[in-house]
Amino acid sequence: MMPTKDFVKKLHHEKTSSAIIIACSGSKRSDNEICSLKNVSALLNLKQTSINFDNITTELLKSFRSCTEKEYSDAVKSSENYPAFLRYKGLFYDAVWSHGKTQVWEKVIKENWKVLILSAYYGFLKITDPVKKYNLQMSKLKAKCKRNLPQILQAIKNANNFKNIYFFASNTYTKPFKEKLGNIYQIRLFDYLKKGIYGRYARKYYKEAGHLFASIISGEICGSTRFVRLEVM
Repeated sequence: MMPTKDFVKKLHHEKTSSAIIIACSGSKRSDNEICSLKNVSALLNLKQTSINFDNITTELLKSFRSCTEKEYSDAVKSSENYPAFLRYKGLFYDAVWSHGKTQVWEKVIKENWKVLILSAYYGFLKITDPVKKYNLQMSKLKAKCKRNLPQILQAIKNANNFKNIYFFASNTYTKPFKEKLGNIYQIRLFDYLKKGIYGRYARKYYKEAGHLFASIISGEICGSTRFVRLEVM
């Protein structure tokens, strides 16, 4: 267990060599909400280039998405494609949003942080990858689709020479990767009494994980997390 400020320093030190993985969200912005955002045209033109999806990764993702498209043909709702960082708006994303709306996400892109989103429907996404409105929870994902996820992450890890991978996600999202890869960690959060932060359906965890993520990207500590533990997966 380490103090939050030390963890933030650690990830800044590993900025170019390690990846942060965050979970998608059940809550999504509507097309109208996204269109109404200030400077939306400029936001739509942002592209995350810090992570490479090579041919192997692309083919594995294509296979995963073929599985979810077949098994969950009614999951995607009528909508346009919009960048993932604008589409998602659950507790984690609301916490990030509270730190200057899109400022944290823009900093991720412009400063080349290695950040990926794990989606039950799309698999792994760069934060600027296009996403429609959809409804599919990781807990509902069939094993035939889910079993492809560790292989995809290994391909991403290989293509980018990642030293470590840090999951800011609940047990539901980390379970498929347990004991499947080396140097991957689930981030556990603790308050000033060193009491674990989780809550029903991991609601407290996701809120505080969002604040911690914003702290890492901005370098300014915020939120209620005072200690972090890296749990080997």
